[in-house]
Amino acid sequence: MNRALVCRMIAVILVLASTRIVAVQRADAPSLLISPSPAANAMGQSYGTLWASDPMGGVFNPAAVALFAQKNISGSSFYLRNAQWPIIYGSKWPYSAWAVAVGRDVFKTSKFPLRLGVGYYGYYHRVNPGGGAGYTDPIEFAERANGLTFSMALDLAVRVSFGYTLRYFESQAGLFEAGSSFSSHAFTHDFGLIIQAPLCESIIKIKNSFLMNSNIHPFLTPGFHISQRNIGPKLRYKDAARRDPLPRQLYTGLAFRAGVHYHRDTFQCDILHFNWAREVDDILVQRTADGRTRYLHFSPNINFWKNVIIGKSNDRIAMHQGYEIGLADVVFLRRGRYEYIEGNDILDTRGYGINFIQPIRLLAHLLHYQRDKLWLDVLLELDVEYHKSLWDAETNNPLDGTEFNSIVIKLRHVQF
Repeated sequence: MNRALVCRMIAVILVLASTRIVAVQRADAPSLLISPSPAANAMGQSYGTLWASDPMGGVFNPAAVALFAQKNISGSSFYLRNAQWPIIYGSKWPYSAWAVAVGRDVFKTSKFPLRLGVGYYGYYHRVNPGGGAGYTDPIEFAERANGLTFSMALDLAVRVSFGYTLRYFESQAGLFEAGSSFSSHAFTHDFGLIIQAPLCESIIKIKNSFLMNSNIHPFLTPGFHISQRNIGPKLRYKDAARRDPLPRQLYTGLAFRAGVHYHRDTFQCDILHFNWAREVDDILVQRTADGRTRYLHFSPNINFWKNVIIGKSNDRIAMHQGYEIGLADVVFLRRGRYEYIEGNDILDTRGYGINFIQPIRLLAHLLHYQRDKLWLDVLLELDVEYHKSLWDAETNNPLDGTEFNSIVIKLRHVQF
């Protein structure tokens, strides 16, 4: 196959993935860097406040799956329709992802502060043959991956969660007019750590006097997270000796959740909350002067104090930051910003989420519904949510106008 053509194709994919435009010279498999969660994509591709609510959170940090078990028994997220980047050169670029997470809160049965979680996710990204003005190469490109995640969290004075993901990745491309094609595959894995400090919960447990009343209390939970993704050997190609590096990624940041929580009998909700996160990532692949590539164990480009705490970016890393405002766990409004200066990727992001079951749950609580029917109890512990995000970029930027839409279905811990 014409390697220059393949490199040009991957370069365009990198633009669409909103990752490393220049990374085409450093690593392959760019779709491994695409952020799949519409909720996170509405907040500048930041995940730090979504660990306990989004089944797709484990894609960027496997430690998230056990935290998802804090409120949920199971959950699934899937695209309502494929994400379609604007048509470029007469081609369509569909992307679809889904995730499932199940968890067990051991504390509810044994009083041991342990949570366990298992997740499974997949995605598929395809570039259809071209044919529009300016692009006549009849090439088709597809990447897919499936990952299995295991996670464990200890809920003490500080909440600590660990996670591991094993993933299988496969890439295929073909120049069909020439009768030429190639494929590659690799097993990769991720490690993740999340630390959260539920400050107000600790104060309330020792009966501090600022407590409003027995049913309403404030909460403030800062957190730190770090993960290393796409760890593995170089990509293997079935029909060539060529081996290209994976886009090994270091991903870290800070986040906090703050608001007012209401809890009475079996009903609970966040009356009002404000969530914020700032995160950075870097590709741990370095190209040497002789054209070879090697993996790095740590990022020489990330300064945690300057980049994450102070919020100053540089031209070698990507910065993600965003916030969410939630009202009664019914409506979620999100804004954010994604910056990767070296690749000239600057996105203003926005979106929203709606929980369709929460208004019914609120009404049942206000009417003092007596929970004496199992099927209705289970129904009231379901969450059916819709999430949408939209990216705004400069005119003629292929990312401008990109939309992600998903449905999330979750089963909470049933209260009797």
